[in-house]
Amino acid sequence: TPLYHASFNGHVDIVKLLLRKGASVAKRTRFSFAPLHSAANGGRTEVVDLLVQHGATLDIRDAWQYTPLMCASMYKHVDTVRRLIELGARADLTDGPGRSLNTPLMTACVNNHVDTVRRLIELGA
Repeated sequence: TPLYHASFNGHVDIVKLLLRKGASVAKRTRFSFAPLHSAANGGRTEVVDLLVQHGATLDIRDAWQYTPLMCASMYKHVDTVRRLIELGARADLTDGPGRSLNTPLMTACVNNHVDTVRRLIELGA
């Protein structure tokens, strides 16, 4: 969706415009990615804030049962990890049945993202 792509690329003004024009924060791609997953994957913390302000569900899951916090942890986006937790994202969720059952902290550990691991521990994960 246009909102998904603008979110991933951090185009804040376009995200604002799309939201003003009624773009849905809940509309998903073919693989169940929501715009919040996209912003988290891209480390777009400002976009994360905008999407949540417009009703995005913090712990929404994609087709692989990943939450936006898991996505941010996987891709080393420390500031986005921090902000998602501040907004209320749950750090105790795992990626679900049939998957690795990793939490965001475990995901960061497996991928050797030391700064992300530190931040998650500091934030109580």
